[in-house]
Amino acid sequence: MNAERSVKRGLTPKRQREIPEYIGMVRRMLRAAGRRVAQGDEVDLRDLLTLRDEVERAIETAVRGQYVDQDHSWAYIAHGLGVTRQAAQMRYAAVCRDE
Repeated sequence: MNAERSVKRGLTPKRQREIPEYIGMVRRMLRAAGRRVAQGDEVDLRDLLTLRDEVERAIETAVRGQYVDQDHSWAYIAHGLGVTRQAAQMRYAAVCRDE
């Protein structure tokens, strides 16, 4: 096997196109979970609520990846988050510090 082929170099164009479809799938799954929990009980509601924390951790991971790994600016990240540069930096700077 060619060593050059086994190395992954960032996102391929195909994978970049898959991201919106992947996010759409997750969105549909979350909506379906809400409809199922609507027919459940308070324990199910509590379990659904834990997804809020998971979503926030996913956003933090994405911001850290764009800032640290891809070297994007706070202005670039803020545009994606729909907030000001200052708001993005204040909210996510701590998760972007080297561990």
